[in-house]
Amino acid sequence: MERQHAFWLPVTVRWADMDSLGHVNNAKYFTYLESARTAFFDVETTGLAGGVGTYAFLAGVGYFDGDVSALFERYRAVIDEREAKLLDCLAVPRTMDEIVNQWIVYRKPREPKEFYEWGEGAIMGKHLERLMRTGAIVLENGRYRLAA
Repeated sequence: MERQHAFWLPVTVRWADMDSLGHVNNAKYFTYLESARTAFFDVETTGLAGGVGTYAFLAGVGYFDGDVSALFERYRAVIDEREAKLLDCLAVPRTMDEIVNQWIVYRKPREPKEFYEWGEGAIMGKHLERLMRTGAIVLENGRYRLAA
């Protein structure tokens, strides 16, 4: 298959996706596209694809080819770098809005502002949840801070 798109994500059709004649239900294609969009957004916002959210509305189908261990190491390094910046930021207790305005993910404000603020908040929310589960930070009176 000739690949003409920058991002591919393979999708396995499950038995439950089909009707009694083996046709894929039309609504399932939206589920496939949502999976691709989510995966693409995650790759783009890490900078692994060479951009930082540049093509956030593009969806496609893709797969990993060959040894992907270096890719996963780079992905993990991005997560670790973000969390280190977030922990530095939380030397002073901050609200979610204050954390979003640090632009740890996107590195600077972008347009459309509401979209990128939402993305920054969603991704920082995941980091905050993980750091709270590990006991590194706490949420107190609407502010996140380092654990004592």
